[in-house]
Amino acid sequence: MCAPGRAAGRLGLLAALTLAALALPPLPQPQAYHNFADQRWCCSLSSALTRPSRLRKTIRQSGLAVAYRAAGRVADSEPHLQDVFQKWGDIAGMQVAISYAVNGEIEATFKWLEHAYVTRDAGVAFLLPWSHHFKAMHDDPRWMALLKKMHLAD
Repeated sequence: MCAPGRAAGRLGLLAALTLAALALPPLPQPQAYHNFADQRWCCSLSSALTRPSRLRKTIRQSGLAVAYRAAGRVADSEPHLQDVFQKWGDIAGMQVAISYAVNGEIEATFKWLEHAYVTRDAGVAFLLPWSHHFKAMHDDPRWMALLKKMHLAD
């Protein structure tokens, strides 16, 4: 445990950093990014209120599919993956793409990334450029084309 003086010092530092972050102007982002991100279902209140339980189930099922595929147990992942894209394919394209990417299935990964883009899956803008799951695809010319189409690369 921290001594009372250290805890107060850390709390003061946290407060100072928070105030500094609030006082600084936001980082500029290209308008194209906002045009893309603002059309996400998670930014729409009425849609977001109807989907949370579906989203939790999707994340659980896709997480199981990814874990099984990463462990080399593709057959065990299939029922979970089938469940995801049969029931929640309209909001889970990114999760399905990650499931395929983990196992190195490049063609299926690109198919589902495109589906995620078309259906405006919220995970695309937030996960795609930074996710380690897609490293094997970075040398493929379709990777950069996809990022450019989404205005996530120059």
